[in-house]
Amino acid sequence: MNLKPILDAYAALSAQMDQSSSGVLEIAALLKEGAKNQDPQAVACMKLVQELAASHEAEHQKLAGLWRELSTAIPTLPKYPEDGVNGVAVEQAQSPRLGLRSFFDGLMDGFDPKP
Repeated sequence: MNLKPILDAYAALSAQMDQSSSGVLEIAALLKEGAKNQDPQAVACMKLVQELAASHEAEHQKLAGLWRELSTAIPTLPKYPEDGVNGVAVEQAQSPRLGLRSFFDGLMDGFDPKP
């Protein structure tokens, strides 16, 4: 098995997913104030953004599963890929990466989508 193209594709996919997730978080941040003030359009949009965030988190988990399989099959690979958020290996990070859902939940402090 030729690893270089697989690892390059993994890195490209991971970067795309991180960029896409950042876009979801940016939209959430822009909607946050309107949703807190119960603006009906902002609340409806925020609910859709929450669904997007959950689907992004699921995709990140699948990508992590792929890395686990690769690192199990190829002992020379590190156990964890570099964390795409800050470039620090997960083993060296001061705290584990929260993931999109946990970060998104932090944006939602004080917002209850149910009136």
